[in-house]
Order: sequence, then C-alpha cells, then structure tokens
Amino acid sequence: MYCPKNTAYRCTAYGRFRIRNTGTKTAPSTRLAIYASLNGRFDASAKLIREYYVYPIGAGYARTVTFSLTLPTNFRHGAYLISFADSRRTVSENNERDNLAVKRLP
Repeated sequence: MYCPKNTAYRCTAYGRFRIRNTGTKTAPSTRLAIYASLNGRFDASAKLIREYYVYPIGAGYARTVTFSLTLPTNFRHGAYLISFADSRRTVSENNERDNLAVKRLP
C-alpha cells in the first residue's frame, strides 16, 4: 500500500486475492467486490470501492485476482479492506460464510 504523508492525497492499495473452489463442480463466473471499512465489519458503513470479474473456476482449483485501487481519503492507515467473493451470489454453495476476508491497512 502506498500512502503519501500529506493527508490531502489518497492512498493506493494493491495486492492479490486468491479465490478457491472447494466444491465438486466448476463454479460459474462471478464477481469479487472490495469494500473499505473503518470498523472492520461488513455492514452498512462499508463502502464499495471496486468490483472485479472472476472467470469460472474448476472444482478443486483456485484463481488469483490482482488489484490496485485508490482509497477515499477517510479510509487510510488503520482502516480495513474487505473482500467479498461471489458478491452477487451467483454461485450456489454449502458455506457462504467463507466468502469474506478482512485485512487491516498498515
């Protein structure tokens, strides 16, 4: 993550998310949504920053989504990024709870 010391500028966060299909069938294409949060919770205060298209993933395989995004000025050091795999709920799953990941920004 890159954040200039001058707080008038926005931060750029970058990295990778790995999405794994633990099912027994190929998962259709879906979306990965990335939110910014001040409290680390996926609630009404979380702000959608960007959505990424995810191609179909074969059973037992994984796909990596590389991201680079600019955060709003109020989401800086100590805020959280929340990734939400299958954000449009197009994939039928036994466990929907494993679709969220939370990472605190340094």
